[in-house]
Amino acid sequence: MATRSYPSDRFEWLYSQIDTKKKIIDIGSGDCLLWRRYGFPPNLVLVDINDWGNNIVADAHNLPFKDKSFDYAILAEILEHVENPKQVLKEAERVSRIVVGTVPDEENWLSLYRPFMPLWKLCIIENKTPRQIAQESNKCRIYNLKSIFHHRHFNYETLKNLLGEKYKIIRLQYEGWSFLCFKSSPLI
Repeated sequence: MATRSYPSDRFEWLYSQIDTKKKIIDIGSGDCLLWRRYGFPPNLVLVDINDWGNNIVADAHNLPFKDKSFDYAILAEILEHVENPKQVLKEAERVSRIVVGTVPDEENWLSLYRPFMPLWKLCIIENKTPRQIAQESNKCRIYNLKSIFHHRHFNYETLKNLLGEKYKIIRLQYEGWSFLCFKSSPLI
Protein backbone atom coordinates (compact mmCIF):
# COMPACT_ATOMS: atom_id res chain seq x y z
CA MET A 1 0.00 0.00 0.00
CA ALA A 2 1.38 3.38 -1.04
CA THR A 3 1.67 6.08 1.59
CA ARG A 4 -0.07 9.25 0.55
CA SER A 5 0.95 12.60 1.93
CA TYR A 6 -1.83 15.15 2.44
CA PRO A 7 -1.26 18.88 2.81
CA SER A 8 -1.56 20.18 6.35
CA ASP A 9 -3.93 23.01 5.34
CA ARG A 10 -5.50 24.85 2.42
CA PHE A 11 -2.51 27.15 1.95
CA GLU A 12 -0.13 24.23 1.57
CA TRP A 13 -2.56 22.65 -0.91
CA LEU A 14 -2.84 25.85 -2.98
CA TYR A 15 0.90 26.36 -3.03
CA SER A 16 1.48 22.73 -4.09
CA GLN A 17 -0.77 23.21 -7.15
CA ILE A 18 1.15 26.05 -8.81
CA ASP A 19 4.55 26.62 -10.37
CA THR A 20 5.84 29.83 -8.81
CA LYS A 21 8.17 30.41 -11.75
CA LYS A 22 5.11 31.00 -13.94
CA LYS A 23 2.85 34.08 -14.15
CA ILE A 24 0.25 34.06 -11.33
CA ILE A 25 -2.73 36.26 -10.57
CA ASP A 26 -4.27 36.07 -7.10
CA ILE A 27 -7.84 37.33 -7.51
CA GLY A 28 -9.29 38.52 -4.21
CA SER A 29 -5.85 38.41 -2.63
CA GLY A 30 -6.90 40.29 0.51
CA ASP A 31 -4.11 40.43 3.07
CA CYS A 32 -2.01 37.81 1.24
CA LEU A 33 -1.94 35.05 3.87
CA LEU A 34 -0.68 32.52 1.31
CA TRP A 35 2.18 34.71 0.11
CA ARG A 36 3.18 35.89 3.55
CA ARG A 37 3.69 32.25 4.45
CA TYR A 38 5.58 31.11 1.34
CA GLY A 39 7.06 34.31 -0.09
CA PHE A 40 5.99 36.54 -2.95
CA PRO A 41 7.00 35.12 -6.36
CA PRO A 42 8.37 37.69 -8.83
CA ASN A 43 5.63 37.02 -11.42
CA LEU A 44 2.71 37.47 -9.00
CA VAL A 45 -0.06 40.01 -9.52
CA LEU A 46 -2.36 40.71 -6.57
CA VAL A 47 -5.92 41.91 -7.26
CA ASP A 48 -8.65 42.83 -4.80
CA ILE A 49 -11.70 45.08 -4.80
CA ASN A 50 -10.33 46.74 -1.65
CA ASP A 51 -6.99 48.51 -1.33
CA TRP A 52 -4.57 46.50 0.79
CA GLY A 53 -1.65 48.72 -0.22
CA ASN A 54 0.12 46.08 -2.33
CA ASN A 55 -2.48 45.16 -4.91
CA ILE A 56 -4.27 46.32 -8.03
CA VAL A 57 -7.74 47.51 -7.07
CA ALA A 58 -10.18 45.86 -9.47
CA ASP A 59 -13.49 44.02 -9.47
CA ALA A 60 -13.12 40.25 -9.99
CA HIS A 61 -16.26 40.30 -12.15
CA ASN A 62 -14.46 42.38 -14.81
CA LEU A 63 -10.67 42.04 -14.69
CA PRO A 64 -8.50 44.59 -16.55
CA PHE A 65 -6.21 41.98 -18.18
CA LYS A 66 -5.93 40.49 -21.64
CA ASP A 67 -7.01 36.91 -22.34
CA LYS A 68 -4.55 34.27 -21.09
CA SER A 69 -2.23 36.86 -19.49
CA PHE A 70 -1.39 34.40 -16.68
CA ASP A 71 -0.49 30.76 -16.29
CA TYR A 72 -2.40 30.43 -12.99
CA ALA A 73 -5.34 32.24 -11.44
CA ILE A 74 -5.89 31.73 -7.73
CA LEU A 75 -9.38 32.06 -6.27
CA ALA A 76 -8.71 31.45 -2.58
CA GLU A 77 -11.90 31.98 -0.61
CA ILE A 78 -13.38 34.60 -2.90
CA LEU A 79 -16.34 32.84 -4.56
CA GLU A 80 -18.43 32.96 -1.38
CA HIS A 81 -17.87 36.75 -1.18
CA VAL A 82 -18.85 37.89 -4.66
CA GLU A 83 -22.21 38.80 -6.18
CA ASN A 84 -21.82 36.48 -9.17
CA PRO A 85 -19.39 33.56 -8.67
CA LYS A 86 -20.05 32.25 -12.19
CA GLN A 87 -18.85 35.55 -13.70
CA VAL A 88 -15.78 35.65 -11.44
CA LEU A 89 -14.92 32.08 -12.46
CA LYS A 90 -15.42 33.01 -16.13
CA GLU A 91 -13.03 35.95 -15.74
CA ALA A 92 -10.40 33.78 -14.00
CA GLU A 93 -10.66 31.27 -16.84
CA ARG A 94 -10.39 34.07 -19.41
CA VAL A 95 -7.19 35.57 -18.00
CA SER A 96 -5.39 32.30 -17.13
CA ARG A 97 -4.57 28.81 -18.34
CA ILE A 98 -5.25 27.04 -15.01
CA VAL A 99 -7.56 28.05 -12.15
CA VAL A 100 -6.81 26.90 -8.60
CA GLY A 101 -8.98 27.76 -5.62
CA THR A 102 -10.65 27.01 -2.33
CA VAL A 103 -13.98 27.68 -0.68
CA PRO A 104 -15.00 27.06 2.94
CA ASP A 105 -16.92 23.80 3.39
CA GLU A 106 -18.72 25.12 6.47
CA GLU A 107 -21.19 22.23 6.69
CA ASN A 108 -18.23 20.08 7.75
CA TRP A 109 -16.64 22.52 10.22
CA LEU A 110 -16.76 21.91 13.94
CA SER A 111 -19.98 23.47 15.20
CA LEU A 112 -18.17 26.27 17.05
CA TYR A 113 -16.72 27.52 13.72
CA ARG A 114 -19.92 27.54 11.67
CA PRO A 115 -21.63 29.25 10.11
CA PHE A 116 -20.14 32.69 9.84
CA MET A 117 -22.32 35.04 11.79
CA PRO A 118 -24.54 37.20 9.57
CA LEU A 119 -23.44 40.82 9.48
CA TRP A 120 -26.69 42.16 10.93
CA LYS A 121 -26.37 39.89 13.97
CA LEU A 122 -22.73 40.81 14.54
CA CYS A 123 -23.63 44.52 14.38
CA ILE A 124 -26.27 44.04 17.09
CA ILE A 125 -23.98 42.01 19.36
CA GLU A 126 -21.03 44.39 18.95
CA ASN A 127 -23.22 47.53 18.87
CA LYS A 128 -21.27 48.74 15.82
CA THR A 129 -21.93 49.65 12.22
CA PRO A 130 -20.80 47.35 9.40
CA ARG A 131 -18.08 49.87 8.46
CA GLN A 132 -16.71 49.93 12.04
CA ILE A 133 -16.52 46.13 12.06
CA ALA A 134 -14.81 46.08 8.66
CA GLN A 135 -12.24 48.70 9.66
CA GLU A 136 -11.38 46.84 12.87
CA SER A 137 -10.86 43.50 11.12
CA ASN A 138 -9.01 44.81 8.06
CA LYS A 139 -6.07 47.14 7.77
CA CYS A 140 -7.08 48.37 4.34
CA ARG A 141 -9.17 50.98 2.58
CA ILE A 142 -12.60 49.40 2.13
CA TYR A 143 -14.19 50.30 -1.21
CA ASN A 144 -16.81 47.57 -1.23
CA LEU A 145 -18.07 46.85 2.27
CA LYS A 146 -20.27 43.94 1.16
CA SER A 147 -17.23 42.14 -0.28
CA ILE A 148 -15.79 41.24 3.11
CA PHE A 149 -18.87 39.21 4.17
CA HIS A 150 -20.12 35.90 2.76
CA HIS A 151 -22.94 36.06 0.21
CA ARG A 152 -23.36 32.27 0.11
CA HIS A 153 -22.13 28.97 1.47
CA PHE A 154 -20.86 26.16 -0.74
CA ASN A 155 -20.99 22.41 -0.34
CA TYR A 156 -19.57 19.80 -2.71
CA GLU A 157 -22.70 19.67 -4.89
CA THR A 158 -23.16 23.43 -5.26
CA LEU A 159 -19.46 23.90 -6.05
CA LYS A 160 -19.53 21.04 -8.59
CA ASN A 161 -22.57 22.64 -10.26
CA LEU A 162 -20.71 25.95 -10.51
CA LEU A 163 -17.40 24.52 -11.73
CA GLY A 164 -18.56 21.81 -14.12
CA GLU A 165 -16.59 18.84 -15.42
CA LYS A 166 -13.27 20.53 -16.21
CA TYR A 167 -12.45 20.85 -12.48
CA LYS A 168 -11.24 18.34 -9.95
CA ILE A 169 -12.52 18.95 -6.39
CA ILE A 170 -11.12 17.54 -3.17
CA ARG A 171 -12.25 18.02 0.42
CA LEU A 172 -9.44 18.95 2.79
CA GLN A 173 -10.22 18.62 6.51
CA TYR A 174 -7.95 19.54 9.40
CA GLU A 175 -8.24 20.79 12.99
CA GLY A 176 -12.04 21.12 12.77
CA TRP A 177 -11.96 23.03 9.48
CA SER A 178 -13.01 21.80 6.05
CA PHE A 179 -12.33 23.37 2.65
CA LEU A 180 -13.23 22.35 -0.87
CA CYS A 181 -10.16 22.72 -3.05
CA PHE A 182 -10.42 22.82 -6.83
CA LYS A 183 -8.20 22.92 -9.87
CA SER A 184 -9.02 23.11 -13.55
CA SER A 185 -7.53 21.13 -16.34
CA PRO A 186 -5.49 23.46 -18.55
CA LEU A 187 -7.97 25.86 -20.14
CA ILE A 188 -7.92 26.47 -23.88
